[in-house]
Amino acid sequence: IEQLESALGNPDALIRIAALRQLRSLPPELRMRLPGARLLNDSVRGVRIEAASTYAGMSDLLPIEEARAWSRAEDEFRKAYGSLANRPEALAALATFELDEQNIAEAVSLYEQALRIEPHAVAARVNLADVLRRLGEEGRAEELLREGLALDPVNAALHHALGLSLVRSGEPEAALVELRQAAEFAPDNARHAYVLGIALNSVGKQTEALQVLHDAQNRFDGNLDISMALATLLRDSGDREAALDIAYTLARRHPEDQNVLALLRSLGAIP
Repeated sequence: IEQLESALGNPDALIRIAALRQLRSLPPELRMRLPGARLLNDSVRGVRIEAASTYAGMSDLLPIEEARAWSRAEDEFRKAYGSLANRPEALAALATFELDEQNIAEAVSLYEQALRIEPHAVAARVNLADVLRRLGEEGRAEELLREGLALDPVNAALHHALGLSLVRSGEPEAALVELRQAAEFAPDNARHAYVLGIALNSVGKQTEALQVLHDAQNRFDGNLDISMALATLLRDSGDREAALDIAYTLARRHPEDQNVLALLRSLGAIP
């Protein structure tokens, strides 16, 4: 956090922009505690535009002066990306902005426009499918993802998204096929391995789930989600010692994490 705070004040505009992008990955309450909102008044237009995106959907939480600055930066953002309306990546970025601002219909329209220009635009397709899911249109979302896979059969992101859609539709075996494909086509993606392990365990394939998570832990040492899932499965399978070994390692790395502390309590390691 201290490094991020320092980067937000760096004299290099490119570093400030990179810091704002990193800031977007943080929860809103933490985002508000860091001094990123002051960059809405930055002297560099590109930084202001990035700050507008970072605080989209949060302007009502900003102090009065920074809220006014956000309104100006928002206008700059819309003009900048609107001028690139023939480029699918610009349309997708504008759609995500509208989504953050709760302009759902506009976001859907922009994602659809991006896909008309470039049907292979995977991020736009996955994001649009997610919006449709939120609108209760799971069938349409699934159709959209299958259309993408017809164009790009080995795309891990599309297989992963389709797998999650099938889970929600109550088709766990079909979902596992897609989630396995995602993990196979993107072996460097920790999230895909984690979700596959959880999905396998949820349908009673505990042995395979443990193997997937063991392999993932070896490849992604330090990944909190994978280690927590593996330790939990080991505990539930009766291998307390192996679970404790992972839990103690997690406690050293994340001493204040409440989930880690809860795991230790469930293993009887702390009162």
